[in-house]
Amino acid sequence: MPATQPNRHSRRRIAILASIGVHVVLAIGLLCWYVPSRSENSASAATQSAASDTSRPAPRPAPPPVLEPSPVEQPIDPTQIQDSLNDKIESVAKLPDERKLSQLDANLKRLEAIASDESVSEVTSTIAQSLGLDTQMYVEKEANAGGSFDPETAQLDDVTREKNERGDWMYESVLVDAEGRKMTVPMTASEGQTLYETFETMKRFPMARGIYRSVVMPMIQKMLQTPDEISTSDGE
Repeated sequence: MPATQPNRHSRRRIAILASIGVHVVLAIGLLCWYVPSRSENSASAATQSAASDTSRPAPRPAPPPVLEPSPVEQPIDPTQIQDSLNDKIESVAKLPDERKLSQLDANLKRLEAIASDESVSEVTSTIAQSLGLDTQMYVEKEANAGGSFDPETAQLDDVTREKNERGDWMYESVLVDAEGRKMTVPMTASEGQTLYETFETMKRFPMARGIYRSVVMPMIQKMLQTPDEISTSDGE
């Protein structure tokens, strides 16, 4: 993948993406908040039912009961999702970078321990639908499409680093557009360090990559299509 000399537009895009990089933590944290609670509730109900059955004496034979419909799990309320997201943006934005990373690590550990691939896929789809996101927009492409890289749909796919002759870390962002075309753009240490550590944290958890691609990247792209959000980011 060749490094690309960034033009003014690309650098501006990188600055905006770096400034809202916290949404990587927020969106994954939001998903972790829903998935474990739903999974834990189901597991708790099953455990309580099993414990109750083993503590009771064997029942006398009785006629087969009339079967009732199984309770349907309440769907996630779109308004609740949006309100939760807004609350997390406000609270997490005030935390130091180290705390944000530690929360991301804790959330991903909890998600991996409790949730299944099926439950993650289900809740990811529900959240994306509620927020009006296209979960297929940034799916992995087998090969890069032809044509020119589209900075208007560019999202951070990774952040890499290597040391220069002086022993200082040099950071590069790996950008991908909606067609799967990639380019690399240099980042300053202040832009790159936290985002590099964020991507390294996600790489340790198999579920995180799919969540990032299907929810986080489309969510940030949608935000950048809103003039008010771009103006806010530019003013930071």
